[in-house]
Amino acid sequence: MAYLSTRLIIGIAALSVGLAPVAADASGPSANPTLSTSWGVALGIYDAGHPIAQSSPVEVTGPNGVTAVVVGDRAGNLYELGLSNGNPVAGSSPVIYHSSIPIDSTPSSWRLTGTSSTIFVGLGNRAVACRASDGTLGGYLALSAGGQKKWLQRANNPAAVTSCPHPGVMAGLTLGRLDGSLDVLGSSLSQSEMAFHASSGTSVKGWNPWFQADSSESTAALATLGVGKTAKTYVIEGGDSTAGSGYGRSYQDGGHIRVISAAGNKGVEGSGGQVCSFDTARNGGQIVQSSPAVGPFLAGGQEGIASGVGYYGRPGPQGPYNGAANVVYVLNMKCQVQWSQRTDFETSSPIVADVTGTGHMAVVIGTQNVSKGGSVSGGSVYAFDAATGHLLWHVATGAVLGSPVAADLTGTGHADIVVATTDTARGGLQIIDGISGQVVTRATGFSAQNAPLISADANGRIGITAAGYNTGSWGSACKTANGRCFAGVIYHYQVLGSSSLWLSNKATSWLQFHHDQALTGNTQT
Repeated sequence: MAYLSTRLIIGIAALSVGLAPVAADASGPSANPTLSTSWGVALGIYDAGHPIAQSSPVEVTGPNGVTAVVVGDRAGNLYELGLSNGNPVAGSSPVIYHSSIPIDSTPSSWRLTGTSSTIFVGLGNRAVACRASDGTLGGYLALSAGGQKKWLQRANNPAAVTSCPHPGVMAGLTLGRLDGSLDVLGSSLSQSEMAFHASSGTSVKGWNPWFQADSSESTAALATLGVGKTAKTYVIEGGDSTAGSGYGRSYQDGGHIRVISAAGNKGVEGSGGQVCSFDTARNGGQIVQSSPAVGPFLAGGQEGIASGVGYYGRPGPQGPYNGAANVVYVLNMKCQVQWSQRTDFETSSPIVADVTGTGHMAVVIGTQNVSKGGSVSGGSVYAFDAATGHLLWHVATGAVLGSPVAADLTGTGHADIVVATTDTARGGLQIIDGISGQVVTRATGFSAQNAPLISADANGRIGITAAGYNTGSWGSACKTANGRCFAGVIYHYQVLGSSSLWLSNKATSWLQFHHDQALTGNTQT
């Protein structure tokens, strides 16, 4: 099994800790969005040396109905800040939960009861993928919006895997109805995938666990086909596999994009319930760390699956596989390729949105050259016609490790694209005009490896929240020779002259990592 090291991207210049200045690019369309910095919070006293990395900010309803943003970091902190002002909403500290291991999982949330959300998040990352000696590490966590633990379930491997009984969970936890109730589903960093009833934390019968053949950090998407009593829900996800046999199924080294029945293995330990699988290694790709996006974007309104590939994090320019990591695939629900396209560098997680304002959806995906080339400046954003794969545009942005997000920021009827990058020279946050593919606005002063959050702010404007890191002097809190280290920062901007009413258009709105608070990855949710 492949347990990969997890490192923070550090190839950026030293930056002061403070509010990120906003600089607008003069080129591009005349109707450029204009950003105003609302607030910024430096988190170095909590996470110096272990800042926010791959966990993306999400919107939740906090205590007393306060709208808040939640995100995790590699110090094991889960932060909750008021979206309007950046202040803690549950006591005097922004930290509502602390784990002894990192949180790279993106939180999901749902209002199960009352006026505030329940938050669901995975614990652990590839740096601590497995610790057989400590059963408290790694797993699936449910919290109240005020930080009270509702339940914590360990990720359990099949009984035969004695070397790693309880792996960590790096994927986001997807919320959906697998057996009639609201359930929580997530892959782990070993051979298991599990699901729990959201309210109680008890296991969903068909996922206890589902055998996935190796580690995965791909956040699952959900698709429902049919209507009424004939409707069926499916789980779509990427993954890795190791050569060998398990539960009557043969595997080879490499990756896959799978469609799985909502019933899982129907309660029998094993890999039953798989509807189909596309083998990326055999078809020129690599393991799939990308989180798929789904929606009715193929010809005739048929459901499609869009996915990038990923990279194997072993040092060296080539990695262990011969397959390409710079590929984006679009499949149908039978795992048949509808089109594929090569990109310049390794692909991240895609989104689907109408960037042209014509009603025709596009697959938009970022790339990065950090994992192989070690360059934070190497990376781009691509937009392809979702039905045909025709290239609409391609723009250099610097490394994009998280997914883009999308919204109509100017009221022109088409989606603009917002990305966070690790390249501070180009801007830690960049807005791309959806029609021209030009970067039209930037916010500088930080780096980020995740997806931004777009929100409907209380004053009626569109807000954008970015969570990442910059460098500062934190004294003894740092473990570096010169006392400077990376520390988490969160910034909130507003788009001047915008209207949050524009976000009601589903075709142009993909507002956070994996689309929505339930992390369904589905354009129709």
